[in-house]
Formats: sequence, C-alpha cells, structure tokens
Amino acid sequence: EFRRVLFRSPGDQIVILATGLGSAAISSSETMLVKLSDVYVGVESVQAVPGYSGVYAIQVRVPAAMTFGVVPVQLQMMTLDGHQLNSNGVSAAFEAVRQ
Repeated sequence: EFRRVLFRSPGDQIVILATGLGSAAISSSETMLVKLSDVYVGVESVQAVPGYSGVYAIQVRVPAAMTFGVVPVQLQMMTLDGHQLNSNGVSAAFEAVRQ
C-alpha cells in the first residue's frame, strides 16, 4: 500500500496506522522500531484507534537523516523471548510542506 506523508521539517511527528500487532501492542512502544528507508526510529507511543477494532496508531518523529521521495517503511518488534518480528513493507512518499 502506498501513502503520501507531508511534514514541515525533521522532528515533526507522524502517525502510522497498523493492524495485526496483537493485544500486546499497547505495551510494545519500548520494543518496537520503525524503519524509514535505512533509518531506524524509536516509537513514542502505540495506541488503539477508537472505533476501529485491531487498528493501532504508532507515533514517531521524522528523523533528521530522512530523505525525501518514496521510501520503504517497516515495523520491527522484539518479542518477550527475544525474537525479532518484521512487518510487511509499504512505500510512502515523504514530501516537505511548502510554505
């Protein structure tokens, strides 16, 4: 799935919607990373989206090393037993908002 992401500058907050994270998703912000192109970003929060069963909002900040254009996006989560789980990848177009 392709998404267009607009932001003003690195450090802006973006929200990624995801499904299939399971019931432990809320407590997983400490064990989850988001890979934007080749840059790993820590997750600020993971919250269930009200009114949408199984959908979670993952909040991250646009990294300073972010490149513009179409980039792959992927979630990585560590399980309690130390296994790394990778989501399927999607593409997103990152564009700066013109003022």
